[in-house]
Amino acid sequence: SIAQDITPGGEKAVLTLSDGSVVELTSSKDSILMNKENDVVIKVQNNKLLYEKKTKAKSSEIKYNTLTTPRSAEYQMTLPDGTNVWLNAESSIMFPVSFSSKERKVYITGEVYFEVTKTVDKRPFIVELADKAKIEVLGTHFNINAYDNEAGVRTTLIEGSVKVESLVTSDSFVITPGQQATISKNGQLSVGVVDIEEAIAWKNGRFIFEKADIYTIMRQLERWYNVRVEFEGAINTHFGGAISRKVNISKIFEMLEMTNEVKFKLNDSTVTVLGK
Repeated sequence: SIAQDITPGGEKAVLTLSDGSVVELTSSKDSILMNKENDVVIKVQNNKLLYEKKTKAKSSEIKYNTLTTPRSAEYQMTLPDGTNVWLNAESSIMFPVSFSSKERKVYITGEVYFEVTKTVDKRPFIVELADKAKIEVLGTHFNINAYDNEAGVRTTLIEGSVKVESLVTSDSFVITPGQQATISKNGQLSVGVVDIEEAIAWKNGRFIFEKADIYTIMRQLERWYNVRVEFEGAINTHFGGAISRKVNISKIFEMLEMTNEVKFKLNDSTVTVLGK
């Protein structure tokens, strides 16, 4: 048994406004951020950030806000056009306080799930990732995993259609639901079919592993439980299982140890993964 334990992440984030001022968003009471950006009302309700456009608000300059989650945190928000966004741990989204009349463009890091609202005037919704990828849609549900320590940028489509473009090679592909487009570190675009449940498990409060290697699993645990991971011995096994993200880390270790292929040692916030 593990004498120490680590509790799961929760709902917290930091909002940086266009003037550079910073608002900490933690599991706290509902509030309205007064007069922070003149074209919108910014609210926090049920640990969710909401941007509501003021009627008739016309602003000439585009002001950007950025929502950022640290490790062991997640957060939800609704953009000014009604699009819902979920941020996984160690992620960010930079967005205009009100979208331009031509397009709705946001910039992200980390892992973000989008439920994009279709606008009456069919303005495209565009997600950009620093010099790597551009994803363009009208109205759709999709997940983007773009962590630096993962193999590439992975866009998984749940419903609707999405055009994924590599900004390195300028190759693009329109994917259909159940497909995942991957842009590798050197910009190569490839498309395959994936298990949607596994790709968006985090947004539904779960970990789902299907034939996942231990390194992939531990990268997720690192971000959600804010631990350092070390490996001793080679572990070539692939693991399967599903468990809530709301449990302490020891419960996940117990599930993985049932394979008799690995053991875990926890010392402060360092996890040592021992192969057989």
